[in-house]
Amino acid sequence: MIAITSRVIDDWQEDDFWTDVHARWLKLAAGRNMPERQDFRPEEFSPYLGWLSFISVLREGDGRYDFHFRVGGTEIVLSLGYEMTGKSIDAIEPPPYREEIRKHYMAVVEKAAPMLFDLTLTETGAPVGSGKPVSYQRMSLPFGTNDEGVTHLLNCSRGMPEIGEILRRCTQG
Repeated sequence: MIAITSRVIDDWQEDDFWTDVHARWLKLAAGRNMPERQDFRPEEFSPYLGWLSFISVLREGDGRYDFHFRVGGTEIVLSLGYEMTGKSIDAIEPPPYREEIRKHYMAVVEKAAPMLFDLTLTETGAPVGSGKPVSYQRMSLPFGTNDEGVTHLLNCSRGMPEIGEILRRCTQG
């Protein structure tokens, strides 16, 4: 089992890492509310490539959304222990983690603005001493148009290397 807590970080402007990621996104937006899909150029985010994922936002007929990973950075794959490129958000395990991620993506789609999330995962029911909380941060940056809304998300993660093992144990158990 896994316990997940998350929060939106509103005061990230003092953090040089996130300020730089955001500035690169703003450059692509070129004064618009958000950049469009065709504006995305991976080289603009070269220091962060291993920690990026680019996700299509798909509107389902019933008003729901699905999210498909177009590409996932190498460091994310190494951390998770599996590849998400070409897969739906439904491939994320365990289910409580997947649903927390879905909530985050939906918040960015609804707000149509960048958001920074802090996630803490704790393995519950673990032997004494092994249920140490593990945290990481992820900034989700929207891409799209005023007419279509958010069509893609660019995610950049930091502090993620330790989460893969806890997710694997919780999926197996």
